[in-house]
Amino acid sequence: MSHGAGAVIVDRAILRGAPIRAVSYLQPEHEWDSGFALLSGPPDSAAETALVCLQCIIDDHPEIAHGLDQARQHGEAIIDNAGGSATTTRIRPDTV
Repeated sequence: MSHGAGAVIVDRAILRGAPIRAVSYLQPEHEWDSGFALLSGPPDSAAETALVCLQCIIDDHPEIAHGLDQARQHGEAIIDNAGGSATTTRIRPDTV
C-alpha cells in the first residue's frame, strides 16, 4: 500500500465508527496535505481530529469517493448516510 496521496483531517469519531456526514475541501497549502477534512457532524462543528492517509480512508470507506469529488468541486459535500453518496453540496463563499 502506498501512503503518498496526502493526509486527510479526520474527525476521530469516524475512526471510532461514526458515519461520515460531511467532506470539506480547501486548496492544500503543504505537500503532505490532501486538502480534505471528513466530519461526523456539520461542516462548521467542532471536532477532535487526526491526520490519516487519503488512500487508507478510501480503502476503508470506498463509498466516500463521490463525496471527495463533490467536495473538491464545490468546497463541501454533505453525505446521505442511507446511500453513502454526496447528494447535497454547498459552495462555501471562500471558494467562489
